[in-house]
Amino acid sequence: MTAATAERRVLLPAAIFTVTDTFVVLRGVDGTAAARQASGTLTFQLDALGSGAARQALGPGWTLPVVRGASGAFISDGTVTDPGGSRRRPIGPALAVELTITGSAYRATPVPAPDPAPTLVNLDPAQPPVAVVPFPVQLSPGYGYPFPGPPYGYSVLRGEVYSGAAGAPAGPTQVTATAAAGGWTDTYPTDSTGQWLFVLPDAQAGEVTVTAGPARVTVTVAPSSTVAVPPLILP
Repeated sequence: MTAATAERRVLLPAAIFTVTDTFVVLRGVDGTAAARQASGTLTFQLDALGSGAARQALGPGWTLPVVRGASGAFISDGTVTDPGGSRRRPIGPALAVELTITGSAYRATPVPAPDPAPTLVNLDPAQPPVAVVPFPVQLSPGYGYPFPGPPYGYSVLRGEVYSGAAGAPAGPTQVTATAAAGGWTDTYPTDSTGQWLFVLPDAQAGEVTVTAGPARVTVTVAPSSTVAVPPLILP
């Protein structure tokens, strides 16, 4: 009887993501690049596969599983997971992907923003391997971000979006803050809680206007302060 032999298959990296925490960069933390990396567990939600006429939009629950390497980068071997938890790995040419990265400390961040899209490579074991170029992603603090004590060099603005006079949290909404000084502006995509948060550098302290649809509130922000902005109420 001849002993069976197992086929040896090595999965090469298909994509590498270097994820930076923009708040750490704002504070000017010194040290290696690792000091600026996003912390905590991140989920790479998969929104679409392919591009152009071959683009396939995906519903909620699809993900791109990743592992965090020793360098802190997030690595995908090309496997995707469907809403039922089944895993599969596309085989063929390079494949563009559209993602939304989420984490308890960060706001949901679409990738790409705006272009080009990250690409999964090394999907065809019959083809020569290609080098993977890390794809940079920047994450901004969300309403659950663990700020290190009282603000210094920046201010934190917090608030909520409500739907109607009853005060129920509004569904996903785009909230935009604009400072009168320095041309600073930022946009926050809320989740089902309606909560939002902005980090304002002290150089832009002063009058800030926050809007969500027709709702609008203007506040005065002192340097290095925490401001609870009055609720934005949608009709």
